[in-house]
Amino acid sequence: MLEERAAIEIAEEPAAPAANMDLPKLTLSSTTAFVGQRALLSFRQIEGQPFRVLITDDILMNRKVLGAMCKRMHVAFDYAQDGRACVEKCKETAYDLVLMDVQMPECDGIQATRELKALSSAGLLAGLHVDILIIGCSANSQDADIQACFKAGMDDFIAKPVRFPVLESVVSSNLKKVETRIASSLQGPQRSL
Repeated sequence: MLEERAAIEIAEEPAAPAANMDLPKLTLSSTTAFVGQRALLSFRQIEGQPFRVLITDDILMNRKVLGAMCKRMHVAFDYAQDGRACVEKCKETAYDLVLMDVQMPECDGIQATRELKALSSAGLLAGLHVDILIIGCSANSQDADIQACFKAGMDDFIAKPVRFPVLESVVSSNLKKVETRIASSLQGPQRSL
C-alpha cells in the first residue's frame, strides 16, 4: 500500500482541461460514468467543456494527492488553500463540484459552504446559476460531524484519508446531479399561464 502511494504522480499544477483528452464521443443518452477507462464524463464534457472540481484543503500534500486522484479520473481541477480562497475562486470560475476540507484556518469548510450556498442561491457564482455541489472531506467522521456538514449545506461526505475507489464512487454518483442541475438551468424556469 505504501509503495502504491509513492507511485502516484503528484501534479504540481492543475491538470490540463479534460476536453483535450482522447475520450469517446458520447450523446446525452450515453452512460454518465465510463469507469472502465477511468474517464468521468459529464454534460459539460459532451458539450466540449471539462468537468471541473475545486480542491479546497489547507494542507498542500492533501491538495496534491486529491489532484493526482482527479487527474486519474480525467477531471480538470484547481486548488484553494482555505474556505475564503474557495469562495473567491467560485465567484470567478464555474466549478461543477467542490471537494471541501472541513477544518481549515481563516474560513473553515462549514462557513465556506454556507457562503457558497447563499451566493449560489442569489446567482452570484460564476457560470450557470445552479446550486454548486460540495463534498465534505474530514478525518472527523463521527455521525455528529457528518450531520454538521449536511446541516451547513454539503451534498456528500468522504472520510479522510481519502481512498481512490471511494472518491471515484462519490464523484461518479454526484456527476448525475451536476448534469441534472445544468440541464434544468438551461431549460429555464417553467411558467404557468
